[in-house]
Amino acid sequence: MSVSEKDIYRTSIEQIIISEEDDGIYIYNFTTGKEFKTNETGKEILEMCNGKRNTNEIAKELAKKHEENQDAVLRDVKNFLGLALKEGLVKEVKNEK
Repeated sequence: MSVSEKDIYRTSIEQIIISEEDDGIYIYNFTTGKEFKTNETGKEILEMCNGKRNTNEIAKELAKKHEENQDAVLRDVKNFLGLALKEGLVKEVKNEK
C-alpha cells in the first residue's frame, strides 16, 4: 500500500503492546498474533500517529529533532508507515484534516 505525504494515521493502541528490550523494540499485535521489531525511530513514528498529524508533518518533526534531511526522513517515514499499515499497527484516518 502506498503512503502519501498527506495521509493521516492513528496507532491501533487497543490492539498492540510495545515492549522495549536490549536488542530493539517489539510490538505485539493481539489481533494478528504477530510480533514486529523496530527501533526507537519506529516507536517515535507510532507515538506521533495520533490521528492529527499527516505523514509530512511527522517527517518534518523528526527531521528537526534529529537534525536530518527532511526528504530522506519523509521517505523513511512513508516506508515505515507502509509496513505498519500492512502489519495492522496503524489505521488510516479519513476526512479528519
